[in-house]
Amino acid sequence: MLRKVQYLLCLLLRRNISAGSGD
Repeated sequence: MLRKVQYLLCLLLRRNISAGSGD
């Protein structure tokens, strides 16, 4: 379960960074 949560958090963080830095 923890791994899944960590994976989702990682994806969200990456999307946030990509959206903030990319744009």
